[in-house]
Amino acid sequence: MELAATGRPFVAVELDFRLAEHMEEELRIHPRSRLVRGDILERSVEALFPEAARVTVVGNLPYSITTPALEWILEQKGRVGRALLMVQREFAERLTAKPASKEYGSISVFIALNADVERRFRVSPGAFYPRPEVDSTVLEVTPRPYPGTTLEEREEAARMARASMGTRRKTLANALARGLELSTGDARAILADAWLDPVRRGETLSPAEFVALARARLRQGGGGTA
Repeated sequence: MELAATGRPFVAVELDFRLAEHMEEELRIHPRSRLVRGDILERSVEALFPEAARVTVVGNLPYSITTPALEWILEQKGRVGRALLMVQREFAERLTAKPASKEYGSISVFIALNADVERRFRVSPGAFYPRPEVDSTVLEVTPRPYPGTTLEEREEAARMARASMGTRRKTLANALARGLELSTGDARAILADAWLDPVRRGETLSPAEFVALARARLRQGGGGTA
């Protein structure tokens, strides 16, 4: 309610019926605020804020929709200037993980290709009722394309990351062959074109190296299959 009290345009989207009823009552005193009942993943920023050029998204995300919600934010065609999101600490660590770390995975690469993410602060279980079993972290997510890339290259790089890290501890050549349904020879040819060692592991590649891999794949006429 503090956001509504600022007097700026505010739209809350709530799926839970009882909570929605409570919020509608609380928002009555704020003329520039309103509540929309339903699933945020089925709405668009343009529909919620037709007159706003850019908005800030604020949310406490259940673990089950964290990845879809991030994808939703990044699909809003530049209408989201930034997002402040509370997520489980383990998920926050995955989003901000560095190559070769235990937490690093394809979601780490996807986010690095499409946004800047910063961990702002930790929220302990004692801040909630009922008390959860996990810590939470507030993230600031600023959508932006990876420098010097096209949408096609970013999408292909994300596919290559999923294929490369679908089975950990496999070499790049074997993981790509399996993940992209290629022959080992074709996988090695793509890696050679990207100047990448075929015996490396996918979890050691940086986002920039996945972009190089995507460009090699696209040059060879592939793409969009993983």
